[in-house]
Amino acid sequence: ETSGPLLVGKTLKGFEHARKQIVAGIMKDYLVLVHGTLPTERGECRQPVDTSTYAESKRVRIDKAGQPATTVWEAIAEYESPDRSEKYTLVCCRMVTLRTHQVRVHMQHM
Repeated sequence: ETSGPLLVGKTLKGFEHARKQIVAGIMKDYLVLVHGTLPTERGECRQPVDTSTYAESKRVRIDKAGQPATTVWEAIAEYESPDRSEKYTLVCCRMVTLRTHQVRVHMQHM
């Protein structure tokens, strides 16, 4: 499950200012914990994300028929479970494009 902030303008002037900032382009950074390790410390995933069947199947996937999507990522730290059976990586992901479940799909692709 994902969640995010809700932005509300208290005045019309504040609303218009926020709207202009959004139209100009907001970069979204996510701090995510992923299973396993990544092949390099930083990188970029440019794989198209297909959400065309999302409503019926609740699945989003990488597919050449999908919309262009770019996520830039940097590994922050790596962790092991106490019994050393699992590895995890803390990753900062910047969404250059904003597609449904883009970070999840791109990290799974890595």
